[in-house]
Amino acid sequence: MNLHHKTGAKGTSLLASRLMSLLYGAGAALTLDEFALWLNLKDTLYWTRQGRASLDAIMLFAAALLIGIWGREFLKALPREIFRLRRKKAEE
Repeated sequence: MNLHHKTGAKGTSLLASRLMSLLYGAGAALTLDEFALWLNLKDTLYWTRQGRASLDAIMLFAAALLIGIWGREFLKALPREIFRLRRKKAEE
């Protein structure tokens, strides 16, 4: 059974990669959950005006993740197209 990623790096295992992903996700969830507490330096309820900051931070984080996932091909191609257009203008 091959447990190595296709990253080209030897010694990277799929198990370690998934474990680190889970730990990162748990850390991000805990951080976003306590965002309003850090922002206001006092405990707030989620549905109050101050507590809403945590929900807003979670929505912004989720939106950034979805943009990264759904727009991956577009975001990869964007720098290539920008450089192509710059090169084309420089040749003119």
